[in-house]
This record gives sequence, structure tokens and C-alpha cells, in this order.
Amino acid sequence: MSSQRQFANIIKKLEKSVEQAISKTALKNVGVFARDLVVKRTRLGYGVKNDLEAKSRLAKLSPNYIKKRKMFDGLSSNTSPSRSNLTLTGQMLDSIISETKDRTIIIKPTGRRDDGKLNADIARYAEEGGRNRPKRIFLRISQLEFKQIVRFYRKTFGDLLRKKKVI
Repeated sequence: MSSQRQFANIIKKLEKSVEQAISKTALKNVGVFARDLVVKRTRLGYGVKNDLEAKSRLAKLSPNYIKKRKMFDGLSSNTSPSRSNLTLTGQMLDSIISETKDRTIIIKPTGRRDDGKLNADIARYAEEGGRNRPKRIFLRISQLEFKQIVRFYRKTFGDLLRKKKVI
């Protein structure tokens, strides 16, 4: 086989691999990975104020809210009364999904809590803060998480190239 033909075959395999790498399935896997990073970080008590910045501790809970949480029977096993990690019942963080739309990954809460409130409203309430409530911004990607996501994507993309015997 001539070197031109071999090169053309490699290019075809590479183009097909690139198509697969940006396919909805590939992006879905990256989205699930990113979603898991956001949920885990938030459960550990960290948020990200702006995209691609360092993570920072979520604002502490007020003494009155800590008392309320101590009395609450439905407190999630993923938290404690004084821990600021956006987990009272755990339903809002558990509802977070990733979806792909036009080669974009969207991470967002869905559905309703047991008390009927929309999880998206609970997330917005936490992120916007209020007169006596600090902002607890968490639906962002930190610089470190971005690097982890890129590494995950490259690993997936590299695997596709190896399967096609391009590299």
C-alpha cells in the first residue's frame, strides 16, 4: 500500500474518531463526570464563586439555622447540623443532572423536593443569597475541576484513537 493511501486511511480514521469524541455519547460521559465533581465538592462544603477560579469554603451557617437543623428530623446522612454544604435533605444535590445540548454540557438541578419546592428554586435561593443570607455559589466549575475534566476528555479521546489504531 502506498504511503499516500496509508496516510489517507489514517486521516479517515482520525476524522471518524474526532466525530465520535464530540458525539452526544462522549459529551454525556464528560457531563456525568463534571456533575459528579460539582456534587462531591459541594457535599464537602466548597463552592466556586466564578468559573475557572479556585474553590472556596461555602459561607458558614448562622447559629439560628444550626439550631433549626438540629431539630430537623429529615437531616441528610451526608451532613451535620453545623456543616455548610447545601445538604439539608440531600434532595437538591441528588437531583443535579448533566445534559448535552448543541455540543454544550449543562449541569442543573431538576424535579421537586418532597415538600413540593422546585430543586432549581432551592439552588437559585442558595446562589443568590439575600439581605441576611450569604451567597453560596456552587454550580460552577473550578480551575482544578476544569483540568480534571480536560484530562478525562483527553483520556476518552485518546482511547478512541487507540481503538481506531490511529496512534
